[in-house]
Amino acid sequence: MYLIIKINRLLRKKNLLIICLFLLIVCSSIIYKLFIPLQINKEEDIYYLWLEGKRLLSGENPYARILAGNMRENNKYATYFPLFYLLSYLTQLLGLNNYTDWLIFWHKIFFIFNLGIALCVFYALYRYGLVILAFFSTSFWLFNRWTLH
Repeated sequence: MYLIIKINRLLRKKNLLIICLFLLIVCSSIIYKLFIPLQINKEEDIYYLWLEGKRLLSGENPYARILAGNMRENNKYATYFPLFYLLSYLTQLLGLNNYTDWLIFWHKIFFIFNLGIALCVFYALYRYGLVILAFFSTSFWLFNRWTLH
């Protein structure tokens, strides 16, 4: 217990805190870049988000297929909110028509948002003096299986 209090006091110094947080973000960036390969699998839902954006680009309504289809068989119908399909449409309208390029772009956007969430988690706990819990929670967010996927 004494060791935890000592570490907590040491980490309250802002310069050391900023360095540690910076190292945590750099480590997560390196791990994402080097060890987490971009998985291009056309059986996952993200592919169908891209496909519905492509259908919107050609003038089709993504929800019209539901009415025309058989609901007993899974044909990957459009079930997300329209904002997801509109964002897919807009990025394809800007020139990301290839699925791989589109996926790389969104992979970077999701990484930026994950870093932002990690910083918010850190700050929310740090302002109450819970420095060790802030580092643990930030690390947990950056390195959990869903964030890494």
